[in-house]
Amino acid sequence: MPSILRSPNVRRATLGAVPVRTPGIVLVVNHDSAADFMLAAGDIMQRHQLRANMVLPYALEYQAKEGNGKSIPTAADSQHWWRERLSSIIAQQGRGGSGNDGSFPVYREAYFISVWTVNAGVTSLDFAIACAGKKPLFLFSPRDKSDFTPEFLQPRMSALAGRMLAVIPSKRVFSMFGHTRPIRSLAAEWSNISGHSVYTNRSTRTVEPFYHASYTFCTPQTFTGARALPPNHRVRIADANHSLKAAPLCEEFANDSVFFPLSREGAVQQAADMIAKRQLWVYEVFDPRTQAVEVVSLVAVTRDTDNIAAISKVFTSPEWRGKGFARSIVAIVCREVLKHKSRVVLYVAHDNPAAATVYGRVGFVGVGENRPHPEVEDWIELGFNNTVLGFW
Repeated sequence: MPSILRSPNVRRATLGAVPVRTPGIVLVVNHDSAADFMLAAGDIMQRHQLRANMVLPYALEYQAKEGNGKSIPTAADSQHWWRERLSSIIAQQGRGGSGNDGSFPVYREAYFISVWTVNAGVTSLDFAIACAGKKPLFLFSPRDKSDFTPEFLQPRMSALAGRMLAVIPSKRVFSMFGHTRPIRSLAAEWSNISGHSVYTNRSTRTVEPFYHASYTFCTPQTFTGARALPPNHRVRIADANHSLKAAPLCEEFANDSVFFPLSREGAVQQAADMIAKRQLWVYEVFDPRTQAVEVVSLVAVTRDTDNIAAISKVFTSPEWRGKGFARSIVAIVCREVLKHKSRVVLYVAHDNPAAATVYGRVGFVGVGENRPHPEVEDWIELGFNNTVLGFW
């Protein structure tokens, strides 16, 4: 992607390295633009779209906002990026520098940081984070989960937390979400140096996750099909006329979480935003009681990359539950998405076995009544006290 390499809109990274007990060094790179982040890590995230679904879509979104489009750099682009920077990294490491000029962190719309192991001139990506908009900090790793040992995690999470403290205002990090073992390690390091303790249950005084879930997926091969709908029932992409009918479901969905409630006005805006982006699907039923078409269930299709799309915000109005609407809308949406994608991904909370059963019957692997699957991972969101709460 030479055009991005030459673009004046690509701001450079700041670099810092720390020695570790294993061969090589751990390098933490703070990217001053999404385009710079994509030049370094975009090709790797593209090759690991399943794992990178919480980071890659936001990096592409902000790269486009910077005026650099949504093209993904190639491996050659990444190699060129490293050739330009590796000598300065080695020199900086020799001086014992961290790349931090001592200034205070400033609020930006998005932060992107990557963590690498550099050994004999060969670089390998260990972790990458995106902290964008008002969303949590999202963590990606292309590493096999068997690599996530304390010996591997501690120096990398310590270095990452230190760089985060230098560039991200600490109150901005209200929560972090990713594979459970790295997140627990990073949360401990961040809590130690930032002064923001991990959120705990006041009664039990134990860490209480904001969210703890299985990360699963459905493919054309595992998809079980969509059942025909009864008369006067329809599933469709929402349009502007659905904003006010979909908003109450958005509000109820958010308010099911004690951590991320949504106001009535916020729900209307959220519904309108998703409708404008053609992300929201609705299940419509003609209600003879009101002689009107009611929106009884909804699903959002978000975090869209070349091969993968995520579904979220699966919600059925309480008065319409128990009729199979959730399974029907999820199945129909999966059927449509899988016409163009190789996988549909979602998170299902450990404390929601009913939802896991529904998703398993649609064809999501490793959840519900399905046998365990090696690619289904345990993900966790941990929150922090005395921060500015965002939402997602």
